[in-house]
Amino acid sequence: MKINENYKIEAIDERNVCIMERKIPKAEPGKEPKKPYWKTEGYYPNIEFALKSLVTKEINGTGIKGLKTITDKIKELHELIGGLNYKTAMELLEYEKKNKELEAQLEEMSERILDLEACK
Repeated sequence: MKINENYKIEAIDERNVCIMERKIPKAEPGKEPKKPYWKTEGYYPNIEFALKSLVTKEINGTGIKGLKTITDKIKELHELIGGLNYKTAMELLEYEKKNKELEAQLEEMSERILDLEACK
């Protein structure tokens, strides 16, 4: 579930979700620019804990330079979180989990078919 351009939440397994942060490598002179990538920032038992952690991370990231900065950031995050559809997000995480399970089953079945064909 994409939160914004810099963060997304992914289901790891039936017990964990993680926050992924988009990282953009610094350009090195004379070299081809590197592609952005997603880095795991933390593991959480559910979306609620992940979002609370994200709020804390973003507020701490303001440098806590003043009450106005913090309140602006809190308003921004509340609007962002309010715009998310939790039910849809939970369904998506369940579908991701089920998809991973089905992919594993498909891989196992493919290996069995290859083994059976080799026995012929």
